[in-house]
Amino acid sequence: MAPPSPPRPTLADVADRAACSPSTVSLVVSGKSAGRVSAAVVERVERAVAALGYRPHAAARDLATGGSRAVAVVVPDLSNPYYAELVSGLAAGLPDDRSVTLIAAGRDESPAAVLARAAAADPSALVVCSPASGDALRQAVLPARTVVLDAPGIKSSGAHVDVDVEAAGRLGVEHLIERGHRIIAWFGPDRDSVTFQRRLRAAEQAARGRAELVLALLPAIDPDIAAVAFRDAWPRLAQTGVTAIMCADDLLAFGLLLGARELGVRVPADLAVVGLGNLWHSRVTGPALTSVDLHARDLGRAAADALAAWDRTGRRPARRVLPAELVVRDSTGD
Repeated sequence: MAPPSPPRPTLADVADRAACSPSTVSLVVSGKSAGRVSAAVVERVERAVAALGYRPHAAARDLATGGSRAVAVVVPDLSNPYYAELVSGLAAGLPDDRSVTLIAAGRDESPAAVLARAAAADPSALVVCSPASGDALRQAVLPARTVVLDAPGIKSSGAHVDVDVEAAGRLGVEHLIERGHRIIAWFGPDRDSVTFQRRLRAAEQAARGRAELVLALLPAIDPDIAAVAFRDAWPRLAQTGVTAIMCADDLLAFGLLLGARELGVRVPADLAVVGLGNLWHSRVTGPALTSVDLHARDLGRAAADALAAWDRTGRRPARRVLPAELVVRDSTGD
């Protein structure tokens, strides 16, 4: 049996070591000591904090500072590992005194209801991932510090960090054209989401005059649904001469690969496949999936950087766009 963990140092322990009152320690650790505590005492408290490894309890700190330091993160789909990577990047970039509260949209929950639920949590800041449109954002009462991610073309009162999804759609299709494919299917969700609309529009522009783009639309971003949809669509797609498929999301590509395997369709010998997102799972699919990297973890880290810059300057940061990058693997051949 492992030995018990040592007790967590308390504010009283810091006060004893620094030879001052607990209220003085509270002023120092909450950043309210200016003009109220001498520099010598502040130094003693800081040394005691470092020596003991003291960290303020979140709830007590919030009471002392007059508000939560939690950052609420709204994600449209909790099952999509892209958002797990994004939130990991955000959490890694936040200072130690900030926590993350995850708010996932319900299956039939409206965007307005999700944002209202997030605001009701009274976070110090809000991060909204991949909103379908800007209407709910513009109508909602949001925290002063709101960062919107992956919302190309959407305007709001928040700071914006986007990924170049137009480049993502273009890079995948151009890669397939360079490999000699002239009839390419687009495997994507049939939904009114600005990020997916822009991915498709960029793919259509890349194909124009160089290849035919055949649409195969699905009701949801789900690997199981994608596997069934591919099995149902493949006879029609094969008849049209499709030799390659560009997927709007890696999860759809994972399902497609499963469906192809069940039908005996060989990838890439019979069909080349490109995904979009470059989830880590793309490296271990059979075959390994060529995908366009949307840098989920970097996107989360950029959200943390935007919040830090906002706190530091008091001004909303300018919109930032992260690049997309094609990662070539076995699913599109040698």
